[in-house]
Amino acid sequence: MVSAIRRSATNVVEPCEQCRALLRRVTGGGVVGSLYISMEINSGMCMEPFDERPAVSPAAPSVASSVQNPTPVQKILAWGVHVFTSLGLVAGFMALLAVVEHDWRTAMFWLIVALVIDGVDGTFARLVRVNEVLPRVDGKLIDNVIDFVNYAFIPAVMFYEAALVPDTWRWALTVVILLVSALYYGRQGMISDDHYFVGFPVLWNLVMFYYIFVTDFGAAAYILLTLLFAVLHFVPVKVAYPSRNARFRVPTLIVFVVLTVTMVLIVYSYPEQPLWLAVSAYASAFYFAVLAVYNTWME
Repeated sequence: MVSAIRRSATNVVEPCEQCRALLRRVTGGGVVGSLYISMEINSGMCMEPFDERPAVSPAAPSVASSVQNPTPVQKILAWGVHVFTSLGLVAGFMALLAVVEHDWRTAMFWLIVALVIDGVDGTFARLVRVNEVLPRVDGKLIDNVIDFVNYAFIPAVMFYEAALVPDTWRWALTVVILLVSALYYGRQGMISDDHYFVGFPVLWNLVMFYYIFVTDFGAAAYILLTLLFAVLHFVPVKVAYPSRNARFRVPTLIVFVVLTVTMVLIVYSYPEQPLWLAVSAYASAFYFAVLAVYNTWME
């Protein structure tokens, strides 16, 4: 960089090419009147700007991270993905109506619809570059709000209404589900840099699927399992994120698809439960449990 510095007669240097490139990226290539940059020579190296007033609010999206002049088609596709994501909330509302009526089949059907939407909307978002086309619309926040409703709030209502445990425990455990879910969503680092959920993710919809449609345990078992899952929210186990993990990605996606199909068939067959479907449900859960152990302690 020393050779790139050009001295001026007043002992003030102009930015080197690397600094110019950085400035173009920060300012979007335009002229920013409020940006005053002065660099002095210090052992032949460029200095940091000592008087720099940001041209945009720190909260504003970076120009460099957005698509310059997106086309109408790009905008329509990006908004379409957000609307598609939001349909998960509609599915959740339909599930809630069914829960109130104690129609467990219909309720779980709509929760499965919401699960499928949540499973594919991120892929669509990356394909159409939603964050770059609509940088001021926070799709992740939309997704988190909908996920909390569908994966925590509605399952908590379902747990309460299903009366799987005595009344005192039913109220207390419903509160536990809601509180630990809210605290988990508030954690930083909920997803690791290598795309694993850290701790048991908020998937009480799947827990309720197993409680109502697969297992036939006594109240004590449901109490202990619910407390166990609540504690596991804050234990640093690495749980697979099927659509994002690089390690074992293909088998994990296959098992996820098998589990989803199994859920649909079990819900359709309810209250009957063919043995092969029960085996498929238990085998899928076993796979993800073993994978979590491997990713956390044996990798």
